[in-house]
Amino acid sequence: MTQRNAKPSEDLTEVPVNLFERYGLRARVSEHPRACGHTGHFVDLEMFIEPENEWLSIGIVSDTVLEDAIILLQEAQEYIGTLSGVRLLPTVRLNGKAYFLDARLSELRAVDNPHDSMKLVAVM
Repeated sequence: MTQRNAKPSEDLTEVPVNLFERYGLRARVSEHPRACGHTGHFVDLEMFIEPENEWLSIGIVSDTVLEDAIILLQEAQEYIGTLSGVRLLPTVRLNGKAYFLDARLSELRAVDNPHDSMKLVAVM
């Protein structure tokens, strides 16, 4: 992963409780109090803008709709694949690692290491 000397977001008012980064994208997870008294979370998705050397917020999602946001992005990815004729394999997370799901070959292949694969076995 490339280390960047980016300026922090100007409008950031909360310190994130966790930060995930992957190839010019990052997700900042922050806490917020809910009306019921429980702690909720927001995920601020940011994209690195090379010429300006800064992170730009491209979307904020509450933990209450995070799964729906993931599904929506997967549907958009599938749609773009039908337009371009290049269909990307779907991904799944298993034991903290991302895998491509290749139904044709009946296997899971690690996104970051294609040599790390697992055969899928039919259960009857």
